[in-house]
Amino acid sequence: MRGRQGRRLASWLRPPSALLGLVLLGCGSDSRLVPLAVGSHWDYRFRWGVQREMGRVEVAREVPVGDAVGYELRGPMGVSRLGYEGKRLVADQLGGVFLMPPLPIGVPEGDKASWRGWVTLPGGRQAAKATVVADSAKLKVGGRDRKLNRTVVQLTVGSRVIELATWYEPGQGIVQQEQRTGEGLDLGLERVTG
Repeated sequence: MRGRQGRRLASWLRPPSALLGLVLLGCGSDSRLVPLAVGSHWDYRFRWGVQREMGRVEVAREVPVGDAVGYELRGPMGVSRLGYEGKRLVADQLGGVFLMPPLPIGVPEGDKASWRGWVTLPGGRQAAKATVVADSAKLKVGGRDRKLNRTVVQLTVGSRVIELATWYEPGQGIVQQEQRTGEGLDLGLERVTG
């Protein structure tokens, strides 16, 4: 569904302020997709429609995410709450969207996951399902080709399908993220520093 309903859905799925709730946190030699630590921050270039904006995503505090310790990230796209279930990065909040149980948004290369649960939006709660797949991808970062983890989440809410593709540099966090509904790009972000 495109139009007003698609834009509304896109607005609530704005990544952990990357997707967009972005999680690029440094913790020494941590090999997790996104090492999380309170006080860490990254600068991103955000784009949606014809709008472009620079913004900072910061890890604000520890919070529970599912049954584990997680972190709250704040940025131009709102608040996101992320944590780990084993090696999987999960989110129970992405902007103004709440997910129950937490949705895997980052998994190890070659891993697959499926999810069924509830998505709560300002207009109410809806049943949803998702598939999550990760592979290896090359991307130019800081002028150098890097091998990254590319995790793609296909979230189905009613008749709408939202695709969230995130490029992770393990141990460093989110490098790039795109959210699409159908053929259109709803939202994108690219790390500038951090």
